[in-house]
Amino acid sequence: MKSNNQVPTKNRKSTAESIGLFLLFIGILSAFLHFYPSAWIFSDFIQAFYANISVDCISTAVAILVIDKLNENRQKEILKAQLIR
Repeated sequence: MKSNNQVPTKNRKSTAESIGLFLLFIGILSAFLHFYPSAWIFSDFIQAFYANISVDCISTAVAILVIDKLNENRQKEILKAQLIR
């Protein structure tokens, strides 16, 4: 019988970290690769907003990654305090 009390390993990424890295990738990709066909129906929209969208994705990704790292550090401190008792 397997136990459900598995300790997460260090090399597994959390869901928040995965989402943050995905948004960072999308933001950087949209910032540097903003090439699109000029005859495309949404070309005016993309031309007007691609910089804002990329900056929003990057800033959201940074916020998610920082909060996730702070939460991870807090969990380590809580565990350390519990083990010392």
